[in-house]
Amino acid sequence: MGAHPGRGRAQASGRGRPPGLTPTVIEAGDLTLEPLRVSHAEEMSAALADPELFRYIGGTPPSAARLRSRYADMLAGSDEPGACPGATG
Repeated sequence: MGAHPGRGRAQASGRGRPPGLTPTVIEAGDLTLEPLRVSHAEEMSAALADPELFRYIGGTPPSAARLRSRYADMLAGSDEPGACPGATG
């Protein structure tokens, strides 16, 4: 399994996750999908740093701190059925 910390370990259940669902790493060839972690914010902030990405959707590149906060909220889940943590609007 590579050098990704946390890979293969179940994460704590968020309030918004239905019972019985466990985050799982999925690997297929060169593609690896892994459950979201707050620590992904640093790398994602770098990936979203180009203002050109926001040319048509508006807004500005999010900071790593903003993404950490958003990811923490998303992972905490919601007590409200049908809520989508992290969604804006």
